Amino acid sequence: MNRRALVTAVVIAAFLTTSLLVRPASAKDVPTTLIAFNVTWHVGTHTTPPQPTITVNPGDVLQLRIENHDNFPHTFTFPHFTSANRNLDPGSPATPFVVFANITTSTADNG
Repeated sequence: MNRRALVTAVVIAAFLTTSLLVRPASAKDVPTTLIAFNVTWHVGTHTTPPQPTITVNPGDVLQLRIENHDNFPHTFTFPHFTSANRNLDPGSPATPFVVFANITTSTADNG
């Protein structure tokens, strides 16, 4: 085998080996609790700052637990994911009304 053929074979073998070893990042479940309280939305507890930002990676599954801590109904709407829209009956911090929604994200969901 001449030197050029050997170098070509080594480069191809290295490329194939590397492409087999590199795996895409695994998608993960991202459990998040959203709370309606005093006509604002909070993440985690009703004492966190309102107007939350939730960050996930493409392919992750956003597992929303949506709670109403107000004593009047709310509507949870998610324009980009209409399957997540929910009506929330009245609740309280002690006995919240709870619904769930799972959203599988993609690169089209950026922003």
